[in-house]
This record gives sequence, C-alpha cells and structure tokens, in this order.
Amino acid sequence: MEEYRPKLIFRDPAPSNAGPAAAVAGAAAYRLAPKTFSSTMANYAFRIASGRTPVSAASIARKGVKRRVRATFSHLVGATNAVLNASRSPSFLQRVIVKTRVVKSVAGVRGKVRAHMNYITRDGAGRDAERAEIFTNNDRSTSDFVSKLENEEHHFRLILSPENASNDMEKFTRQVMERMEEDLGTGLEWKAVVHYNTDHPHAHVVLRGVDDQGKTLFIPNQYLTCGIRERAQRTLTRELGHRTTQDLENTLNEEVHSLRPTSLDRALEGLADDAGVVDLSRSASKSINPQQHRRLARRADFLERQQVGQWGPGHRFTLSKNWNTELRASANVVEMASRSRFAFGGEQRVVVDLNGKDLPKKTIIGEVRARGLADELYDRPYVIIDGADGRAYHKVATRNDTLDQINEGSIVAIDLGSGNDPRKIRGLSQSLSHAVQEPNANWLDAYGQNKTGGARHTAFQRRISDAVGQRDRFLQQVGEKDVFKDPRAFERWAARSFTEQSPAALRAGMTDQTEQLLFSSDPQRFTGQVAHVVQGAKGRFALIVDRNSNAFAAIPVRAADSLKVGHQIGIHSMPEMGAGRNALRIHSLTRSL
Repeated sequence: MEEYRPKLIFRDPAPSNAGPAAAVAGAAAYRLAPKTFSSTMANYAFRIASGRTPVSAASIARKGVKRRVRATFSHLVGATNAVLNASRSPSFLQRVIVKTRVVKSVAGVRGKVRAHMNYITRDGAGRDAERAEIFTNNDRSTSDFVSKLENEEHHFRLILSPENASNDMEKFTRQVMERMEEDLGTGLEWKAVVHYNTDHPHAHVVLRGVDDQGKTLFIPNQYLTCGIRERAQRTLTRELGHRTTQDLENTLNEEVHSLRPTSLDRALEGLADDAGVVDLSRSASKSINPQQHRRLARRADFLERQQVGQWGPGHRFTLSKNWNTELRASANVVEMASRSRFAFGGEQRVVVDLNGKDLPKKTIIGEVRARGLADELYDRPYVIIDGADGRAYHKVATRNDTLDQINEGSIVAIDLGSGNDPRKIRGLSQSLSHAVQEPNANWLDAYGQNKTGGARHTAFQRRISDAVGQRDRFLQQVGEKDVFKDPRAFERWAARSFTEQSPAALRAGMTDQTEQLLFSSDPQRFTGQVAHVVQGAKGRFALIVDRNSNAFAAIPVRAADSLKVGHQIGIHSMPEMGAGRNALRIHSLTRSL
C-alpha cells in the first residue's frame, strides 16, 4: 500500500525579526506536495506551526530547505488553529475527556481487533441496558471493516467522554469526527458506539489508519492529545452553552471527595514549600479566595482520611511522598468492591485483590462470576471469581495472563505464581455441570476427596457440594467405585486417566510400569526421558519413557520439579503409610539440548 507522504514547502516567508507570531503565520503559508515522510519531522513542524517551538520565519525556511521538514496535514491552517486554541482553552468550555491510542497491527494485536469490536457492541452497554448499536460514516460491513484494520499498518481508537453528556451522543460524535476531517484535510473511515452503562455516557470510536486516497494516515501526537479534545469541547459547548460560574463551583466542590488526583491537589502542591508542607492558616493564605481556601482545607481532611496526607500544628498539611499513587490505589479498591457488588447482585462478600499483596497461601477453586475490561482503551480484562472458600477474588490481567480464554461460568484454579504476578488463574472446565459428566479424572475428583460435606454458606459452595455427590454417582455408573472414599482408588483413577489422554504414539508397544512404580509395597526405581507433561486432576502429570527397557510410567510431579520434555530423569519410589500412593523422589540426570 502506498503511504501518504506529505511535504511542507515554504511560500512567502515572514521577516526573520517578526518573532513567533509571524513564524506561525509563515508556517501556515506552507503547502503540501507528495514526497518522503518522517513522523518525527511532522511533530517538529507541528510544534513550530502551533507556536510551541518559538523560532523565526527565516529559521523555518532554512530548516524547511535543509532538513525537509514535513507534516501530516493537508490543511495546516486548520490544524494550527486547533492546537493554538487547545493551548489556551477557556475554562468555561464544556469539559470532555478524550483518550486516544494508536494500535499497531503486529501479530499479537491482530487477533484482538475483532474481540475489541465485539466488546464495545456487547449486550447491556447500550441505552436501557440494550446492545450497543454501531453507527458509522460508511457502508462497509463490520466484518469487512475489521478485516481492513487487521491488515493495515495501524489504526486509532478514541474515547469521547463529556462531563455533561450531549442530548444526542451520536450526533455529537459525528460532528467531532467531521471537525477532525477538516483539520486533517482528508476523509476518514470510522465506526463508533455509545455506552450508557456508566455514570457518564461515552463514545468509542475505531478509526482506520488510512486517508481517503487509501494511503497511510499519520496524526501528530500534539493533535491526538490536544487538538481532538479542543474540537470535542467546542462542539459540545455549541450545543449546551458555556459552563457558568456555578458549574465551575460545583465541579470544584465535587473534587473535594474525589478518589482521583484533582485540580485541588495540584493547588496544594503549588502552595507547598520545599519540604512539601502547605500552610493553610488564614494569615498565610490571604491571597487565596476564601471559598477556595475552605475547599482546600476540606480536601486536606479527605486526603488525611485516605492516609495520603497528615495535618500538623498550625494548620500545616503535608502530602505523603507517593500520595497520587496511593490515592489511585484507594480508587481501585472502591472500583473493585463496586464490580463485586454488581456481580453478586448486591450481596456483600469479602473481596481479595489478586493483584495485591495479602494473598491466600493455597490453591483456590472458583467459578468466574463476571468479566469485563478494566481498561477499555488497552483491552485489559478483569475477572471476578466466586471462590469455594466463600470469598470473592478480583484479578486484573497482567502481561502473562490468559484471561481472554476464560468465560463467565468457567471453573478455574487460582494457583501460586511468582515474581511480579503472584497469582495465576488456570482454567479447569467449561462449567460445573461439564465437570460432573467428564469421562476422565478432573479437578472435581481431586476436590471431592473427603469433602462430600463441606461449607454451604454461598450459592457456589452449595452447588459444588451437590456436584461432588453427582460426580460420585456418575463414576459408580462407569465402574469407578470408591474414588471419593479411597485415596488409592483416586490415585489409580487419576494416573489411568492421564495415561489414556497422553499421545498414544509416545507409548505404543511399551509396557506400563505406572502401577508398580506408584503402588508397589517395595521400593522401585525407574529411569527415562520426559515425553509429555500436562496438568492433570491433581496437579501436573508427566509421561516418562524408557526406550532401553521399552517401558513407560505416568507419574504426578510437583511444580518445583521443573520438568520439561526431553529431560532425562531418575525416579525412586518408596511406600508411604496412609498415603494414596508411594512417595516419589525425582532427580535430573541430563537435559536435552
């Protein structure tokens, strides 16, 4: 695909001594011609055009000739005005939060584009809890649109969230996108939806990364971060009118109890001395409006209750060193509790943050009660798990998580992790009923060992307790008796199930030594190579193959054994009183390259 490569050519330069204002005017006299393109140079030219880099017109001309300064705009004048207005946006404009993201089409992202479109159009996100409906400025089908996104260099995602929602959010979104087309000097192809499932209705826009000529579209960072917000605020102000003084007062009053960093916090920081102490006594704060002074004092009281600041003698207040990080953590706790209440229909539950520090020390079985996106712009999912121990567990995905593969109703295990991800979530079965009818040994068999009773305080505890009884009856029907009563019967059942699920080609024509190794009353030894490792009903199982004796054994292994396919190991089994099977000692002999 041919790239869109605009070039700035200088015409009628302003005098070199005319200063920054003339430099901006001179920059606006550039016209575009197709030539080579550099996004770094585009941003540089845009800073010059917006007056953010104060240089003379003659300097612009020299740089235009010497360094071939280029930009991405067909209509630089409109783009210049957008950023100049954004840099001095009046406080009486309607406020709109704009979030933007450039998504590059690398291998790991392509498969998630369709998932993102499915998420933003999901049931319950639209008006009156209906499905969110797509609106667009083109006739291309959603499937075709997604295919285009997946095969282009990049695309853009926008979230437009007005403080005071437009009476017609769809019309508002269309108008903002039309202003963008004017600024960028090209037609744009996009699809959008409006979500009404939060306190502030907001629009999600997915924009193709090509212009109306099919060439790659580049948008400078300054326009993404400032220009779009300026356009959105002015568009909304034309509809709703400017904010009144009372509106500004109400906004500041709402900030007093906000769990996010606010303008009041920035004001406190600006009043702090070198030691971080703010003197809020009236004698030291005469220059502050009395009403604003009262707000700052009330905000300080709130921050102290959140343990991110402390009052001292003489009306002196000190913010904690990492107050903004700690305040956001408090906001995350409140948001986590809110998600949990919604997931459990208002039922009060103890919620454990699996991204936190105070974590359980054992594996927890649970059912996924709800899932969603903690960050809608970057597609970071979260899940809420109804634990078999009666507690709720909340987890926001980290880089190594695979929460995309876990759906509501799935049964999962919360395992011990390591490093920066102390807890891993592992899928066990599609549902509780699926585990009851599973023909091979599974997690429910391991859970049911001596747990035919169990706590029945929560709905999931009652369901899992009933499922153990149903599983017991199912196993008896297929000839597996006493699995829940005799530990040795369970261990035999688990080993046999793993053997049957392991690739038959790896053990074809070989003698099975599993029974002798795990259940013999005499010590046994076995040496072989790890041929297959998988998560079984009771932890991991490994298939060990000894080609010298033409034998194999299926054995349970611990996570600490760190076995990988190709490892040469030795196994020593010893009878253990009261245990379901013999104790195994595993030691590595060699490791394959």
